[in-house]
Amino acid sequence: MDIYGDCIPCLLMVRFRELQKLIQDEDKLLEASKKLLKRMYELIHIEKTTSTIKISTELFRLVKTVTQCSDPYRDEKILANTYAKQLYNKLRENIVRLSVENPQKAVFEALKISLLGNTLDFGVATYTPPRVDDIVKELSSMKIEGDVFEAIDMLLKAKHIVVVLDNCGEAVLDRLIADVLKTLGKNVVAIVKGSSFQNDITMNEVEDTGLKESFDLVISTNSDAASIVIEEISSDVIEAIKKSDVVLSKGMANYEYLSNPRVLEFFGRPIIFVLKAKCRPIARDLGVELGSYTVKVLKL
Repeated sequence: MDIYGDCIPCLLMVRFRELQKLIQDEDKLLEASKKLLKRMYELIHIEKTTSTIKISTELFRLVKTVTQCSDPYRDEKILANTYAKQLYNKLRENIVRLSVENPQKAVFEALKISLLGNTLDFGVATYTPPRVDDIVKELSSMKIEGDVFEAIDMLLKAKHIVVVLDNCGEAVLDRLIADVLKTLGKNVVAIVKGSSFQNDITMNEVEDTGLKESFDLVISTNSDAASIVIEEISSDVIEAIKKSDVVLSKGMANYEYLSNPRVLEFFGRPIIFVLKAKCRPIARDLGVELGSYTVKVLKL
């Protein structure tokens, strides 16, 4: 997905909020803000970058450099994981039991919870994430747009599934999808980031979130890029995806990158995108209303 006009102020505002949080001295904040604007100018006007993923990645790297903070969302990630684990523990038993009684319904319910988890996003300037312990209230009333039943059918038929994870907290709830699919005899692999990008889950949080208890394997991208950028990811990630029957991709950043026809062709696997459309460009690209919970299937 190429950049929209909305993306420029959004990307700048999110990165500025991070600088404002981490830099207390006004003179240093001003200088850091100038560097942020300069880097944005270079990316758009000099390097002619049209990828939101490259821009957001480069700007976040700048934030980490100028603030000398390697993990600006560390506290938010810990809090999100703590609440999500409590919710996971409440939901797991019923979901796993349902997977034996009615596999299709179990996958559907796990996808609903996974979609709710995607609300835990700090990377959109015009969007405020809800409290983790409030999101479950939407379960009974939420409406899902797109290809949800096609996605369920694909997951039930697949033997090897790769899940590209997104935010902390959200990733804990994504364990339920893995739990259901493993109960059904599937091999399920998770992909996480090598080091910090916003509040996304990295290898540093894998033990705390219990991912290895639900997934057969957890693989690092060995990168801090906003998505699984082909030029930066580990060979293990490429191999895992190309061995899979289907990829389940979480969140907006992964949709922005993996929906690109060139990238889709490189990986050569159908992708199920599971996300909430939290900004106008994503909603427009998906063909849904702003704020819609969406499941989108893309194939070669």
